[in-house]
Amino acid sequence: MQNQVDNYVQFLSRLCSEFEKRHANLNQYYAMVDNLIDMAYKDHLTKLYNRRYFEDALNKEICRFERYGHIFSLCMLDIDGFKQINDTYGHLKGDEVLKRFATFLTNNSRTSDIICRWGGDEFAVILPHTSFNKIEAYIKKFVYALKTQTDSLLIHATIGATSIRLNDNKESLIERADEALYIAKKEKKTYYVI
Repeated sequence: MQNQVDNYVQFLSRLCSEFEKRHANLNQYYAMVDNLIDMAYKDHLTKLYNRRYFEDALNKEICRFERYGHIFSLCMLDIDGFKQINDTYGHLKGDEVLKRFATFLTNNSRTSDIICRWGGDEFAVILPHTSFNKIEAYIKKFVYALKTQTDSLLIHATIGATSIRLNDNKESLIERADEALYIAKKEKKTYYVI
């Protein structure tokens, strides 16, 4: 009888040991999957979402609008004089500016906002549940924060913004926000809303 109990205890011990190994392997697997997702959807320099993620998120917001009427807005932001920063101070300083601007954007946006690096020195922010009437308040808050920076290297940006409209698709929405950004730059304004 004692021999059976000892065998049973050894069996349970081996089973627990095997379970612990598999659990550790499973945790490693989940960590690898999380890392791969980050690599696929995050910009390696700024740690913001990348354009691929942005396009997926924008499509989802458009679907929410079409199905439930959930309004949202889109801002396109461009760092002013970025080429000159790179040419004058070098690309490492340019990278620092991009990282600082990404942090600045994150710190001055809502948790629900989807902030992405669009490419180069351009960024995009999807503002869920933000109507055309409310977008200017968001932009003014952001512009005020930009103007009251205390860092030695001040960053300036131009913003183009728009809100979803009936029959919009991803391309028309991006095109309109991009057009607003172009108008703001052309007219030397801080922002322009279409």
